[in-house]
Amino acid sequence: MRWGRRWRAWVALCDRREPALALALFRIAVGTVLAGTLLSVVFDGTVVALWVDAAHGGIFPSPRRTVLVDLLGGPTPPVVWGLVWTAVVGGIGTAIGAFGRLSPLIAVQAYAALYPTSINASSDWLIANGLWLLVLADATATLSLDAKLRHGRFVRDDVTVMAWPRYLAIFQLVCVYAFAGFEKIGEGWTFAEGYTAIYNVLQRPDRARFELDFLPSVYPVTQAMTFVSVYWEMSAPLLLLFYYYRATSESEQEGGRGRLRSFVLRHDVRLWFLAFGVLFHLGIAATLHVGPFSYIALSFYFCFLHPDELRALWRRALRRFPSAPRGATG
Repeated sequence: MRWGRRWRAWVALCDRREPALALALFRIAVGTVLAGTLLSVVFDGTVVALWVDAAHGGIFPSPRRTVLVDLLGGPTPPVVWGLVWTAVVGGIGTAIGAFGRLSPLIAVQAYAALYPTSINASSDWLIANGLWLLVLADATATLSLDAKLRHGRFVRDDVTVMAWPRYLAIFQLVCVYAFAGFEKIGEGWTFAEGYTAIYNVLQRPDRARFELDFLPSVYPVTQAMTFVSVYWEMSAPLLLLFYYYRATSESEQEGGRGRLRSFVLRHDVRLWFLAFGVLFHLGIAATLHVGPFSYIALSFYFCFLHPDELRALWRRALRRFPSAPRGATG
């Protein structure tokens, strides 16, 4: 009986539907990050250097290759440029919500053919996984060109989509944070090493965006930042506990709510975690050269909020800034 009840609960979870706003915002963000990332490489003039074989002008003598690159003829300039522009067009199509699942599918195939030779491995994997989630999801139901062409309006308030792709996005970023946190066992990330990691990286000319001559005077602050960031990442799995408690808050009353359950739900520890994450990623983007990691990670944040919560935040912003445009919110 117990396993049957759990199976029915799992089926009900996978069958849950919700408004389409969160996935639409996630789609726009992922497509924009993808297109912006590749266009920055194009404008920097480093496409050939990064992805073309050294025999044809690149800097890697034998770059790691994918099946698609080999089928197209190898990492030569025509092949690489074709993949880059295909991924850019796919990213733009994803962002504007054109051609449904086809745009992210094309984008992820072209981008995945490039990223094994890229220098931003973690970012590339996260972008690719985000695109795959968009292939699985009905992410163009609102705030999209598809919605405009099919129904005559970009924003649709009356449409719902499957919620499980959003749940997968949450689980994806939780895994990224957790593994990143628990892998930080050297290079200044631990108590034994004095929590010097952030101080050290901010003084590396290949990583820091600016010369921060004042860093020695705020050395204890950098230690505290290192300590907090490590344990913040390690605490990411607790977000799953929050979602479990919220999903079962009505069905598990017979034994009392429990102090931990009550604390987690009453104080919404998820919002505290996400608020620190926004500051964390914006700080990284402002001070360090780490590629698109902060931007793609923040793209996933749209999925941590239920669409109704996103609407509530938008209405609150309109009340605080009455001059903001008051269009529909999807």
